[in-house]
Amino acid sequence: MAIRTGIFSATRLQKLALGSSVLFALTAIGVLVAWASHSPAWAGIASGSPATSGLVVILAALALWLAVTVLLWLTARALQVAQERIAHRERLYALLSQCNQSIVHISERLPLFERICEIAVTLGKFRMAWIGEVDRKTQLVRPMAHAGIDAGLFERVKFSVRDEPEGRLTPGTAIREKRSVVSNDMRHDPRMLPLVEEAMKRDFCSAAAFPIHSEKDVIGCFVLYSDEVGFFDEEEVKLLEEMASDISFALQQMEHGAQRRRAEGERNRIAAEMQMILDGVPAMIFYKDRQHRIMRANATLLRTLGKAEEEVIGKSDEEIGSPYYEIYARDEDQIAETGEPKLGCIEPLATSGGVRWLQTDKVPLRDANGNITGFIGLAMDITERRLAEENLRAREADFRASFFSSAVGQVQADPVTGRYLRVNPKFCEITGYTEEELLGMTFHQLTHPDDRTNDSEAHQRMVRGEITEINRQKRYQRKDGTAVWVSICASLIRDDVGRPLRTLAVVQDITERHKAEAARETAEAKYRGLVEQSLVGIYIIQDDRYVYANPTFAQIMGYTAEELTAGKVLDFVFEEDRALVAENIRRRMEGEVDFVRYGLRMVRKDGSVVHIEVHGSRSEYEGRPAILGSLLDLTERKKIETQLLQSHKMEAIGQLAGGIAHDFNNLLTAITGNTKLALEDLPADSPVREHLAEVSKAGLRAVDLVRRILTFSRQQPQERKLMHLQPIVEEALQLLRASLPTTIEIRSTFVPDAPVVRADATQVHQVIMNLGANAGHAMSGRGVLELRQAMIDVDTDLARTSPELRVGRYVRLTVSDSGCGMDRATVARVFDPFFTTKSQGEGTGLGLSVVHGIMKAHDGAITVYSEPGKGTAFHLYFPAAEGAIPEVTVPATPPPRGHGERLLYVDDEEPLVYLTAQVLGRLGYEVTGFTEAEAALKAFLAEPDRFDVVITDLSMPRLSGRDLAARILKVRPKVPVILATGYIRPQDTESARSLGIRDLILKPNTVEDLGHTLHRIFAERQGGEERQNIQHPTPNTQHPMA
Repeated sequence: MAIRTGIFSATRLQKLALGSSVLFALTAIGVLVAWASHSPAWAGIASGSPATSGLVVILAALALWLAVTVLLWLTARALQVAQERIAHRERLYALLSQCNQSIVHISERLPLFERICEIAVTLGKFRMAWIGEVDRKTQLVRPMAHAGIDAGLFERVKFSVRDEPEGRLTPGTAIREKRSVVSNDMRHDPRMLPLVEEAMKRDFCSAAAFPIHSEKDVIGCFVLYSDEVGFFDEEEVKLLEEMASDISFALQQMEHGAQRRRAEGERNRIAAEMQMILDGVPAMIFYKDRQHRIMRANATLLRTLGKAEEEVIGKSDEEIGSPYYEIYARDEDQIAETGEPKLGCIEPLATSGGVRWLQTDKVPLRDANGNITGFIGLAMDITERRLAEENLRAREADFRASFFSSAVGQVQADPVTGRYLRVNPKFCEITGYTEEELLGMTFHQLTHPDDRTNDSEAHQRMVRGEITEINRQKRYQRKDGTAVWVSICASLIRDDVGRPLRTLAVVQDITERHKAEAARETAEAKYRGLVEQSLVGIYIIQDDRYVYANPTFAQIMGYTAEELTAGKVLDFVFEEDRALVAENIRRRMEGEVDFVRYGLRMVRKDGSVVHIEVHGSRSEYEGRPAILGSLLDLTERKKIETQLLQSHKMEAIGQLAGGIAHDFNNLLTAITGNTKLALEDLPADSPVREHLAEVSKAGLRAVDLVRRILTFSRQQPQERKLMHLQPIVEEALQLLRASLPTTIEIRSTFVPDAPVVRADATQVHQVIMNLGANAGHAMSGRGVLELRQAMIDVDTDLARTSPELRVGRYVRLTVSDSGCGMDRATVARVFDPFFTTKSQGEGTGLGLSVVHGIMKAHDGAITVYSEPGKGTAFHLYFPAAEGAIPEVTVPATPPPRGHGERLLYVDDEEPLVYLTAQVLGRLGYEVTGFTEAEAALKAFLAEPDRFDVVITDLSMPRLSGRDLAARILKVRPKVPVILATGYIRPQDTESARSLGIRDLILKPNTVEDLGHTLHRIFAERQGGEERQNIQHPTPNTQHPMA
């Protein structure tokens, strides 16, 4: 701790040193005198003793030296103190200077406080400096910035502004009393008691606090701590007060700047809001100067002009390209001249989207002296309103024209009094009164007396708002006293608050129609009889119920008419079709359509489904909206259509099979034919012959497979012939085996020497395939499918089990499975058309129906037995027939040899051309082969007489065999032409006959068979007989290659 002497000035120290020296000298002299006056020696001195005189001199000299020494010490100390004060002043002036510089350069409060505290410690050599702010809520001084030795001071000591111990410290006192407060000896100052302990830890000896002012009050303080006792003298306090004043001024300036910025921000915000408001209003707002330049424009105007702001601001209407600038300038010059606003100007405005019409208000803008400096304008786009007004005038004109030229009566009346306000000529014609007479009457007076009560009640209900319009028929009493029937449609025009203003009515003379309705009612009884006897179902629907159903409708549905009218419409509709029916009823009832025609399914009383076609229209029944309709039972037609679709499908399968047969048979012919040639050329002991024989056998099996496919898929007129069922069934089972999973076992049992039946092989195939497929579905891919043949003598009891069975002898085929079986209800409907137990998309419900039809067509019958979980068995009864199956003999003799006849052979398969040329060449014929029909035709046309016979394939690209034969026969009609095909359709046979083709042979056929055909043709020519040998092949006339 330093005890500072600098509390006195240097001048005072010098005066004190001089006075002290003089006083010391005088005191020494006085002491000597006193001593001398009491000492004997003094007498000696006085008497002039030399010894005594010397002692006195020495003592006087010593006193003088002491006085001089003290004077010199005091003078030196005074100089040292003066130098220290100068140094203190310099630091404070530097502190004040740096503080002012910081105030100039730092514009934010907290950084300024931190900088000032830092300067006070570094330049002012204070132990600590801090600036605090008053928290008015807690009444504490909250430190904002500090520097120096704080070491947790503010956590240990709370500085208050209240009159309490913590509030009597220098900060609280300075703020509370709004003056500078100094404590030059903190340790002994009772005011500093709450801070003494912490001050001693930090070597604080002196403290000073200076209030910081805002414009209105003290907001804080600047606090300094020094390690010297008595540091703050009067002059230093004045300097530091000046520094606090500068800080206060800086804060005030900052506040002024903040207020200015807030004011500017508020002005900008208000300006932005005003601009947003101006831009948001639908009106166009602008400001022009006296030179007619647009200085401001809101977004609505810019958007209407279709221009950007920079294209408009600062430019006149002429400069922005407006063709109407002279109109605008004339109005603005008039405002400038008169000083009066110009309101309601109707002006055109050229925009990027065309000309718009504006209603503009323009007012003068004046400066503080009242001089007009520009114009403010507000314009509303009235283009649509202008068009609406024009349309309104046009409609008014149209209304007048329509009103006075209308073919029906039109009137306008007072809704309160009922007095006519306007009538048209047609109304005058209806009533027989003139316009002048009617305008003095009320509609009540004109109404027939018998209808006035009801008419008045209806009008009052409309006035009260219970109804919006009146639609009724009544009678007027004409001027001549006669009654006229009219149809009136009346409504009200109301004002904005709902008060009735005008009654409008359209009146039509329906006297003749009323007479016709009476006649119609008379005729209705007659027509009802026709409806009751109609062959189609007729019904009336009202409120989603049948209110009428004729007997035919009831018969179709299996209900009585009373039962139909007791239930709702949708109750009789198949569930999946109910939405469709409901929608069609709604559309007609709501007037969307007048007439509909559609198909649906309905459910009969016995639960069966019937297909219906509905024709319905909107009508009225007993004065209320209703639906009148008729319906047709399409169940049989649907059945026939589906059978026709199935027939088309089978025909498509047949065509596909024909295509397969064509390509496959060509391969088989080449394989089997070349195999035969190879066998002929090999020696009998060649080991290769065994291999070729196996090839030949495989080819024959392939031929047989193709034959079975063609047999099953052949489309031709049904032809029932005598046949044994076993080979047909076995053939069908072979095809069925390929279509069923291998996990299903197929068993078959046949009776030897079973009688023949008269049947169609294709249909028998279809029956077996259908029943087998159903069985596979029922077994879900695993089980036993068994087919048993038996001889049955049907007696009377057995015949009663099926309406198609007759007493007699039958061949019975039983097709049974080990599947899931059927319940009794399913068995009862299993032969119904469209009934199926399969999922959607897996069946049509026609399979068993078709099987039933086939068996019935064969004069046979089909029965079924099934139980759930025990499988199903179908029994097919074919009537046994009398007679024997005609045998077909196949010539086994080798074909005769030719004699060099020239043959033209055409086939698009080169292996067949090669094979035929080789075989027929060995038979003595000269063969010219072609693989392209066009090349063959060209060769024939070049030398028509060169060839004795033409053999051509039927199906060839670009030019078919049929077309080739036609063009050849056109040039040389008598030349024999043979067509070869792997699949002969009925239309192929008819086409061949019409063209005059000699023979139509089936592939695959042996070339040797072709040799027999050629021999026959040439033999007929030699005998002078030429005939066609064309017939449709049957399974019994197709001979595979040997």
